[in-house]
Amino acid sequence: MEFSHSAPLPNGWTMLSLESVCKKITSGGTPSRKYPEFYEGGTIPWVKTKELNDSWIYDTEEHITDKALNTSSAKLLPRNTILLAMYGATVAQLGILANKMACNQASCALIADEEKAHFRFLFYLLLEHRKVIKSLSVGAAQQNLSAKQIKQFSFGFPLFAEQRAIAHILGSLDDKIELNRQMAQTLESIARAIFKSWFVDFDPVVVNALRAGNSIPDKFTNRLLKNTQI
Repeated sequence: MEFSHSAPLPNGWTMLSLESVCKKITSGGTPSRKYPEFYEGGTIPWVKTKELNDSWIYDTEEHITDKALNTSSAKLLPRNTILLAMYGATVAQLGILANKMACNQASCALIADEEKAHFRFLFYLLLEHRKVIKSLSVGAAQQNLSAKQIKQFSFGFPLFAEQRAIAHILGSLDDKIELNRQMAQTLESIARAIFKSWFVDFDPVVVNALRAGNSIPDKFTNRLLKNTQI
């Protein structure tokens, strides 16, 4: 399946399949829930498709153990692997691994051949064509993509140096947006903490009362002594 615009490809661009520009295209696996030792104390991030938010993945809700990795179909994937959701409501959602991680079987993992395709350029190609990719999913009860389909997806690729330049420009913008989002989230958490301190726990009132030598209910004194220094 070729993904191209109505206009001809720019000079120097070549139509290439994902299979030809990736070192490996594979899926993950889910270690059996019957064995607690596959999850308890796990240190290996394990990605589920609901965690694919078209951005970097730094950590995951669940982690698996080395034993789970060695005795199941789950695979340890390298940094910069692109994940593409293949099933259900999240089909065609994307993510990029910021570190080595594993994923479940609902994700297709694309490991770019860095001599042919820049991983982030590849990510933006998939993101740009998401609507078409999603339309290719089939199934009555649940919309699915197959690894075989994905391997045959073909896109226009420029030379690697141009890919890297394009990826750098787009990536810098995305990184700035993500940084601003994280800063806003941090400021919101600080604001909630201040609001609770002032208007729920009445910390400033309690502190001033104690400093003035006034008595206050024990529940306030105990909490204050536990959480602050006077």
